[in-house]
Amino acid sequence: MEEQKLNFIQKSIIDDIKLRWIVIIIGSPFLFFYAYFLKKEFILPSILLIIFTILINILYIVFSELLKKKSVFYSYLTGIVDTLIATFAIFLTGGIKSHLFFLYVIIILDASFEYWVKNISIHLAFVTTFFYLILFLAVTDGKFLPADIIAAGTKLVFLFLICFISYYIARTFGSQYKKLTELNEEKEKLNKNLIDINKNLEEKIRNAIDKLEKSNMLLVKKNITLLAAHEIYKSANEIQTKDVLMDVILSTIIPLLKGSGGIVLSISRDLKTVKVEKLKLFSELLDIKINDEIEMSENSKIIEILNTKKAIVCESINEANDNLVKRILKEGSCIAAPLLRRGKVKNIMIIFNKKSNTYNRSDIELIELLGEQIGILLYSRDLYEEARKRAETLENLISVTLSFEQSLNENEILKAALNESIEKVFPSSAGVIILQNESNILKIKVYNGFSQDIIDRDIGRDSICGWICKNNKGINIRNLKETEGYNPAYDLIYLKEYSIGAPIRIKNNVIGAIFITRDKEYFDKEDIYFLNILSNYLGSTIENAKLYSNIRQDYLNTIYALATAVDAKDHYTSGHSITVMKYSVKIAEAIGLSEEEVETIKYAALLHDIGKIGISENILNKPSKLTKEEYNIIKMHPQLGANIVSKIDSLKKLTTLILSHHEWINGGGYPLGLRGDEIPLGAKIISIADAYSTMTSKRPYRDVMGIEYAIKELKKFAGVQFDAGLVDVFINIITKEQEQGKKDTIKEKKRIRIKLDEEKSGDENLDKDGKFYS
Repeated sequence: MEEQKLNFIQKSIIDDIKLRWIVIIIGSPFLFFYAYFLKKEFILPSILLIIFTILINILYIVFSELLKKKSVFYSYLTGIVDTLIATFAIFLTGGIKSHLFFLYVIIILDASFEYWVKNISIHLAFVTTFFYLILFLAVTDGKFLPADIIAAGTKLVFLFLICFISYYIARTFGSQYKKLTELNEEKEKLNKNLIDINKNLEEKIRNAIDKLEKSNMLLVKKNITLLAAHEIYKSANEIQTKDVLMDVILSTIIPLLKGSGGIVLSISRDLKTVKVEKLKLFSELLDIKINDEIEMSENSKIIEILNTKKAIVCESINEANDNLVKRILKEGSCIAAPLLRRGKVKNIMIIFNKKSNTYNRSDIELIELLGEQIGILLYSRDLYEEARKRAETLENLISVTLSFEQSLNENEILKAALNESIEKVFPSSAGVIILQNESNILKIKVYNGFSQDIIDRDIGRDSICGWICKNNKGINIRNLKETEGYNPAYDLIYLKEYSIGAPIRIKNNVIGAIFITRDKEYFDKEDIYFLNILSNYLGSTIENAKLYSNIRQDYLNTIYALATAVDAKDHYTSGHSITVMKYSVKIAEAIGLSEEEVETIKYAALLHDIGKIGISENILNKPSKLTKEEYNIIKMHPQLGANIVSKIDSLKKLTTLILSHHEWINGGGYPLGLRGDEIPLGAKIISIADAYSTMTSKRPYRDVMGIEYAIKELKKFAGVQFDAGLVDVFINIITKEQEQGKKDTIKEKKRIRIKLDEEKSGDENLDKDGKFYS
């Protein structure tokens, strides 16, 4: 408001100066010509007055800026000076009769427009009257003529009339101006408010436009990100390996970010090194390749990314103080972003350009958005890989357990468990299984991957193995010397720098431990998880083997007890069952039968005469020839034996061999009269071994016939009583025994030789050409 008032005053001053110039231009010629033609003595004063007026006006112009701040002083000063100049002009142009009296009117009327100086027109009217009276006195020389007085009075009345009119005009103008000023003030306020509103609106619009542009840019980036992610995800569904997936990722991202190449780094667990997982499209590579491990310096950009989890830009690699980046590229610029997985930085992706100052904030936002998507994708792929790896490992673990559960021999179980687990589950590792013996001493039972023989080495209880046995829990060793229970005297025998161990239990009782060990790369929680599964299953299998061993021993004890009972009843055949079993096994092995078939024949041979338990000792031990009735009773022992073993579940498989061991190839045997292929193979084998044992042992009714005689008889009855092919195999076995001088190693049991009276009539004794009957 004050500024506006000052501007208005300055404008009024300029208007006054303009008005004076007009008055000077109009009045000066009049003043000059009046003096020139009427009073020449006034020429010089007139000229001086004109010059003075011009100078005063010029001074007003020069000091107008200062005078506007002194508006009241200026108004009175200019009014008095203008009145004084007008008085002199009137004086020089005829005094009270001068027509320049109108200058007084102009001065008073002009003053009336200076509303800011209250009543100035009245004041100037009195000043004008004063100067005019002085002029009147000077012109009349003290002679007051009525005409002069009337003329002067009339002019003064007219002047005061003009004064009051100008006063009224000034008040009206001032009032109107005040209202106008107030309106202008209101208008200015409204304008100011409007301007402020417009500014605020413009600012808001500008901010909205900026936000919209940013939003649009963000949407564009997100669209680009989504398109890139879509391409990557679409390819990911068809990709089998993580390596190929990273190749697709770099192939998509590098052109999107105007790159010359890209690299994916994995961060080590100790955060000290990075490993190159993938390289793509490099033309300026230095000494770097996939799987290289590079140490990170303290000022490395990678450290900054790990700490902030934000992308960074390196505008000029030449100026970067980062050996890792410089090792990858000679010059140019790069942008690096973390690939977050559940909030943790597991990988870092770096995109390079051979030109400096290529990347900006927009690229950072884009690669951060892409980094989030890629991190999620790689995390999903890692989960898939882990699940697939776990499934494969579990499948391999099942294969391992199947490999050793097929055996019921404890040592074979341990070897298969360790060897198969190292081959299929823990490759590039070594291992041991340590079990306690009957004296509770821990011993190495089996090992794999050690250069020296450590089998049966004692391991003290004050060792890591002892700690596992005591605490009944597994262990993951990442620093051998710092591990609880470590004893170099024992643990250096079977452990390397990194190891995992798990207890082997039988019914919650720890009987030992299994260890997998290696020099490089420590094991993770998955490895100890799988080893615990293996150790638990191994403990169950060992327990089953022990139970089977006990059952088998009971089974064997039962068989040997039955065989002993037979031999005890027939004193002459003591040891006969053992001999038959021995030769039956040799024949079965010689013709290449399976271990299971050999075992069946073995125990059937041992119990082939079990049926004799049901025959009277008088018949079995009769020193003379048997009657026909007695012989028929003897021929019942295969059927009696079959009946006995068929009642015992574990011996049922021996039934057919015991029943058929007296059948002949030509069908002349008993009890069923089988012939040829109708006779089980095991029965044919037992028949030969039984006949040989009978002929080479002493009977109640004769002495030993001898080996040569037995071989001769076997050849003679080959194809009749015995299988010809098996006879040849058996004779070959006997021949080798003779050559090796092992005649006296066989302890034969006596067996009754049945001599039948030849059937002549009624009670005649049976005899078959003085030959033997088996």
